[in-house]
Amino acid sequence: MSWNPKKLTKSQLEERRFAACDFFENGITNCTYISEQLGCSLSITYDWYNIFKEHGREGLKQKQHKGPGKIITPEQITKIKETILKGAETYGFTGNYWTSKRVVIVIRDLTNVSYHFNHVSKLMHGWNFSYQKPEKRHIKRNEKTIADWLTETLPDLKKTKS
Repeated sequence: MSWNPKKLTKSQLEERRFAACDFFENGITNCTYISEQLGCSLSITYDWYNIFKEHGREGLKQKQHKGPGKIITPEQITKIKETILKGAETYGFTGNYWTSKRVVIVIRDLTNVSYHFNHVSKLMHGWNFSYQKPEKRHIKRNEKTIADWLTETLPDLKKTKS
């Protein structure tokens, strides 16, 4: 019996492990021979043998995977969106802007679900939130002086140029 394809399905991999069990149950424990017969590496055959000694055939059965972690419900998404729309400062952050890392904290606090901040940016895009970069302004910026300059000085400059 030989398995030669480059990629085996999960059931084929389990079948190959069980074929190794057949060897072990019949008293054949030469892992080099078994690995040659089954077309697998020597090291994995040793691993299978050790698992077989400890747990028997049951230990080499295919395991059920848990699948994705917790998923946010639509109601929770609505609550997250409402929180974001209220602003970052109302949630307790300094500066009224959202970053992916801040949204991760909000999601974790509201839903007890943890996401990586890179994934949160994809979620935000899917929720129709766009990337907002805070505008950098000088600390000593004086809005009144700027408004006066725009209304008084700028028009005079435009008149002299023509």
